[in-house]
Amino acid sequence: MGHDVFLSYSTKDTKAAEAVCAALERRGIGVWMAPRDIPPGSSYAASIVEAIDSARVLVLVFSAAANDSQDIEREVQRADAKRLKIVPFRLEDVEPKASLAYFLPSRQYLNAYLTPMEARYDELREVVRRIAPPQPSPTPRPAPPVEPPPPPSQRSRRLFGVLAGVVGLLVVSGLVAWQLRPNPAPVPKPEPTPPIAQPIQPHDEPKPIPSPENQANSPKSGDYGIVFGSQKEGPKDPNGPMNEILKARQISNSPDPVLYKKNGLWMSVVTFDSEDARKPQLQAFKAKFPTARTIQLSVECPNRRVLSGKEGNIPGQIECVP
Repeated sequence: MGHDVFLSYSTKDTKAAEAVCAALERRGIGVWMAPRDIPPGSSYAASIVEAIDSARVLVLVFSAAANDSQDIEREVQRADAKRLKIVPFRLEDVEPKASLAYFLPSRQYLNAYLTPMEARYDELREVVRRIAPPQPSPTPRPAPPVEPPPPPSQRSRRLFGVLAGVVGLLVVSGLVAWQLRPNPAPVPKPEPTPPIAQPIQPHDEPKPIPSPENQANSPKSGDYGIVFGSQKEGPKDPNGPMNEILKARQISNSPDPVLYKKNGLWMSVVTFDSEDARKPQLQAFKAKFPTARTIQLSVECPNRRVLSGKEGNIPGQIECVP
């Protein structure tokens, strides 16, 4: 996609992020920034994921607003899963929350709130170039020297001599082959081969293969989810401490809830195959759970593994792995 840096920032810090983007690009570093670099008509979330996967460094424009942004948390998690280097560029003297600090334990912070700002841009450029140096361009090999063609008269004499030698060789080869040709032996006609009887194969009806798509305990469940509850400790009996599971099952036409474990936090989630399928259920969940929110599992939990299947009233459990 032609960029070294994916710029992660809160929309409340748009002007500061644009200044960082311009400063890096003036210093010869390619930057991908949303929504500027999202093609018209493209999926916003898919473009974000593709841009992170194609970058070499994630520069985090960090502030109090960024610290509270779930989108930034997802972008940092994706960059860490893809083993990108993460460079925090702090606009304010704010410590990251635990879910962000987990991914920034040994990173060097660049304190942009210290003056002068141009010096901080130069420092950021040096850090990015140290992490992702420019790709060397291949050096073209020099072309071999071209010998000048011989004079026309010399070329004509040389070509005539070559043609004469070739014609003479062909004539001699034809005469030798004619003298040495073998007498053709009669070719016997092959005996007809009786047809081989093929055994009759029994006709087996194909058995339908059950699809794992959107099953409650499958890691291939629908991408469009609704989170309606969470807690820090995973319950042995989710029907006890997590009584929101029982409330969710009372909503008509709702999928069976699944527990997702991510960074030590358990989330109660229902998933759908499409945005159109999720919309009618969203209002029903918000009516019972005021804090219910929508997620995309391909961004929130791109890599999954099943911990346990559904057993009785206990929902299935899936872990989001890096």
